[in-house]
Amino acid sequence: MNWLRRRQEMRHLKGKLKAMISGKTIQINTKMMPIYQPTTSNGATTMLETPITHKDTSAQALAGIGMANLSGELKKIHDIVLAAARHGIDDMSGREIQAQYERIHGKRIDSGTVSARVAGLVAAGRLERCRIARPCRVAGRDIHPVRCVAQQARLAA
Repeated sequence: MNWLRRRQEMRHLKGKLKAMISGKTIQINTKMMPIYQPTTSNGATTMLETPITHKDTSAQALAGIGMANLSGELKKIHDIVLAAARHGIDDMSGREIQAQYERIHGKRIDSGTVSARVAGLVAAGRLERCRIARPCRVAGRDIHPVRCVAQQARLAA
């Protein structure tokens, strides 16, 4: 049941990420959540006697990633899409962002990580999904790419 625990932690982290990016405060559900953990010598999973709350799992997941690393990845991915827009590429798919990230930073990034950070940026209103599908430049499949949200340069005088 290790996958179940990771899935639960990621769901809670997603809510915290949205709140962190948008600056909103969130209410944490106080319902208890059972977490499964191997406790026997043969590796069988059993339920912990004391359930862990949503607050505990969110804090553990966030501590595992680290706030600096999380906000750094968000900034890097936003900068990649912004730089592409400045060079005439209107929108990008997750695979295109992943390929560009790996080319610029010289290290591998998981497609799930890119997807999660893009979803966080979309939820925060810093990126938007295009409604019209187009083929991905990397994978060739039809996708709905993301692009930077147009910002007002200055107020009219």
